[in-house]
Amino acid sequence: MARGEVALERRESGHRLTDPRDVEAVELFEKLRRARASVSVRNVSLIQKAATGGHVRKETTRRYRNDEGDLVEEVEREYADIDWRAAKWLLEKSFAKEFGPSAVPIELTGMGGEQVQVSTSEVVSKLSERMALVVAQRAEDAAAVEDDGDLVEAEIVEEGEVA
Repeated sequence: MARGEVALERRESGHRLTDPRDVEAVELFEKLRRARASVSVRNVSLIQKAATGGHVRKETTRRYRNDEGDLVEEVEREYADIDWRAAKWLLEKSFAKEFGPSAVPIELTGMGGEQVQVSTSEVVSKLSERMALVVAQRAEDAAAVEDDGDLVEAEIVEEGEVA
């Protein structure tokens, strides 16, 4: 890999690569660099997904016939919880000076040591509204499942899970 990196630097500084081994080494080095970048993007995306939560973790669809003989379909979803540890880890690794274990804590005080007045931004307000909607939707979903307690007898026609 070192040969590919050195040859790439030479090529980028304007030198023409005449040795076919150097050309092959550069191609391999660039493929490896693209692959590592792809893995990095995918894994950071997974960490962010875990940190924000709310995505469907499990979905189960049940189909059965009710007392009238109608085919009924029920979908049950489990949502992932917010995992603050994923966000903490990403911050510690990406911004070690500010959030890493050796970061110096910052303490803010107002004039004369008084408390600092904090106002929420539009972003925080919108996030709060979004969280309230998600919580309300989950409550509705849970209530809908509980309200179906009238079912006495059912036949499962088809059942499937999506992970």
